[in-house]
Amino acid sequence: MWIVKGYFVLAALLLAILLLYSFIPRSQTPLSEEQAKAFLAQDLDSLNVDWRVLGSSKSDGGWNFDVLVTQNAHSPCPTVERRLYTLPPVSFRPEAFITSCYEREKILFREEALINSAKTLGISDGYGCAFKADANWREEKSYCPSLDENAVASFASGLPAGTWIAVWNYGSTTSYVALDEDNNVLKTA
Repeated sequence: MWIVKGYFVLAALLLAILLLYSFIPRSQTPLSEEQAKAFLAQDLDSLNVDWRVLGSSKSDGGWNFDVLVTQNAHSPCPTVERRLYTLPPVSFRPEAFITSCYEREKILFREEALINSAKTLGISDGYGCAFKADANWREEKSYCPSLDENAVASFASGLPAGTWIAVWNYGSTTSYVALDEDNNVLKTA
C-alpha cells in the first residue's frame, strides 16, 4: 500500500513541477527587421503576386508592415489590396484598395498611373509599367524586365521629378505617357 501512495506522491510532485515550469517566463529572441521581412516575403511570394512594402515599424517584440499586394500588376486594370502585417506570428488585416478601373483624379500609386495611362491611350490589353520620372531605371528592371532603360530615360528627360511615366507594350507598339499627380497628360510618345 505504501508503494501505491509513493507513486501517487511522485506523480503529484511531477505534475506540480510541470505546472510550475509552464508559468516560468521564457525569453524570446526578438526578430530583426531582416528576419521579419524574410517571413513576409515567404508569405507573399507564395501568392504569385507583385508586392511592395510601404512602411515598417517596430512593436512590442515584433514588427508591423504596411504592404501593397497587386494582382495583374502590368495590366490596364490592376487590383490592389493593402495588407497591414504583424509579426510574430505572421498575421495580416486586408483592406481592398484599388478594385475597379475608373480613371482617378489624383495619381498616388503606380497602379493608378497604369489605369489612367491605359485610358489615355485607349488600350484594354497590353503589358504596362509605371514609375516616377526620377526613378533609378536599373532598379526598376526587377519590376519591369522589358524596360528599355535608355528609351525611358530619354522620354523622362526634362520632366518634373514627381511625374508618373507609364510604358505600354501592346502588339508591336511601345507607347510612353507622362502624367502629373492631377492626371494631366504632360507628354506622350
